[in-house]
Amino acid sequence: MRREIVYSLTLLGALAAGGVAVNAQEFDSNIKVPGITALTAHTGVPQGFDPVSASDSQLEVYGFPRRPDMNDTKAYTRWVQAVSGTRIVPQFTNSGRRHLPNQRIGKSETVANTTNSSSGNWSGYSVQKSSNPPFVQVDGLWIVPSVNNQSQSINGYMSEWVGIDGNCTCNDLIQDGTEQQFTNGQATYYAWIEFIPKTKLS
Repeated sequence: MRREIVYSLTLLGALAAGGVAVNAQEFDSNIKVPGITALTAHTGVPQGFDPVSASDSQLEVYGFPRRPDMNDTKAYTRWVQAVSGTRIVPQFTNSGRRHLPNQRIGKSETVANTTNSSSGNWSGYSVQKSSNPPFVQVDGLWIVPSVNNQSQSINGYMSEWVGIDGNCTCNDLIQDGTEQQFTNGQATYYAWIEFIPKTKLS
């Protein structure tokens, strides 16, 4: 029997006062989540490590996104900004919230490999039917909006994210982003990751 298992994992970034102590020999750790294998959290880098000047293999080992073409000034500048920030050691917890693939409403229209569709759970842009090689990485940059108590009687939720698959009739999805919510008179912010693997259960 085949069944899809959906896990929505909240990354709660926490830095202890004075920084994070990292064993010189261990810069990542395996995360144990029922039904999911090979989930790794990158927890640190060697002292003096510079991701901007690091080799491609070093970037992969320490969990940094691939370096874009340096001739693409916009993409490269954003990449430098992203990899030069402070790395936060994540703590994973199951939030119970699901973002899921595109829940389309009505017909969708594709123009120049970009699909425009109405959805019950998300909006934005997607690129489809790309030529080989397939996408193996997507990057996004956004400012997390502030939510406030202008409407204390309303509970609201909002996310921004990037992902691979999701806007398709498919059984595979990996995406991550940030969420802002105002519930019970309180604002909450967190980062999250969600993926839908094909899992074979006995």
